Amino acid sequence: MSASELTALLLKELLSEEVDSLESKYYEQILKLIKELEEKSELRGEAAILRNTLRYLFLYRLEKEIRHIRKHGARPAVELPLEEARILGCIEEALRKLTGEENIEASIEKEALLEEPEEKGRVPLVEPPRRGRYEGVIAVFLQPHPRIMDKGVSLGPFSKGDIAYLPRRIARELEEKGVVEVLGEE
Repeated sequence: MSASELTALLLKELLSEEVDSLESKYYEQILKLIKELEEKSELRGEAAILRNTLRYLFLYRLEKEIRHIRKHGARPAVELPLEEARILGCIEEALRKLTGEENIEASIEKEALLEEPEEKGRVPLVEPPRRGRYEGVIAVFLQPHPRIMDKGVSLGPFSKGDIAYLPRRIARELEEKGVVEVLGEE
């Protein structure tokens, strides 16, 4: 597993609503790579970026998996890394206790009936923009940067090592100034 493969996986996760399968020891493999990089002083910066990327990947996948449980009453039917599977097991156990039901599907369906429909055109701030809304790129911040205002949307502030989905135009400007590195483009 390489840094570019991890970054590509994060990008794929950000652009997809589905939870993709990952082998059970995926995070263990990435952590091994990070530790190897940390042992080499000249690669510690890359190790820090990988840790931050891994953090975003882990949290974003959990968010999608919990959303799947809420909508479908069960965890996604794909192979999950052990860390994610353990957390989902705890969530499922808590739901069983809270609802008093052995099968959480029934409680999820009840919850769905009580929810108000989402406002049309509303994009939650935690979600990356979907394809077609605007052209964006994934960028890694090489140095801290204050909040960015763009067409009424506030982005940031950002710390060194943060990874963000930015409008292409803004990412290019920041890249020219040496503030970010745009990932996955040549």
